[in-house]
Amino acid sequence: MVTPSGGKLWRWNYEYDGKNKTMAFGAYPRVSLADAREKRDEAWSMLCEGQDPNVAKRLKIEANLEAGRQTFERVAREWHENAKAQWATVRATMAGRQQWLVEQQLADVDGDGLSDIITGKRWWAHGPKGDADPAGAPVLYAFLTRRAPDRTVTFEPRLLDDNSGIGTQVSAADVNADGRADFIVGNKRGTFVVLSKNAVQQK
Repeated sequence: MVTPSGGKLWRWNYEYDGKNKTMAFGAYPRVSLADAREKRDEAWSMLCEGQDPNVAKRLKIEANLEAGRQTFERVAREWHENAKAQWATVRATMAGRQQWLVEQQLADVDGDGLSDIITGKRWWAHGPKGDADPAGAPVLYAFLTRRAPDRTVTFEPRLLDDNSGIGTQVSAADVNADGRADFIVGNKRGTFVVLSKNAVQQK
C-alpha cells in the first residue's frame, strides 16, 4: 500500500468469519519484503488454525504488557525488602519534589527485559503555594531497574529530558519504530515527544 505522501506500508487482506479484514505488518523499508512475507506466513498459519490473526496479535501484546506489570511488581517487592538501607538516600533525592511519582509510566528503557519507572517533575504543578519548587526545571527521568547477582534490586536514575517534565498524561510507545521506548508527555507547557536516541544519560 502506498500512502498519498509516498509512504509504503505492508498490508494483508484476509477474510475471517465472513468479514473482510486487514492486518498491518509495518512500513517499508523499516520492514523488508522478506520480513513482511514472514509475518504474512505466520498470520496465514493462524488463520488456517481457525484464529483471527489480528485478535491473536492483540492478545499477545496484552500478555506481554501484563508480564511486564508482573515483573515490575515482583522487582518492586524485592526492592522493598532488600533496599531499605537506601531509603534515606531516596528521601534526600526526592525531598521537595511532591509531584514526583504522582504521574508515572512503566517501560523497558534500556532493553534489559525489566520494567523501569518513568516519572519526573511537573512545571508549576499547583502554583506558588502548592509546590515547593513550582518554577524548577521540568525534568523527565527514568529509574532503571538493576538486579544484582544476589537478587538485590536498586534503581539507577537517568535523565531523559530537562525541558518537558512529567504531566497528567504520560505514555510510553515506540514512536519511531526503532525498537526502543519513546515517551509522550502532556502538561501545562504543551505536548512533548521524547525519543530514546535523544535521552541524556546520567551516571
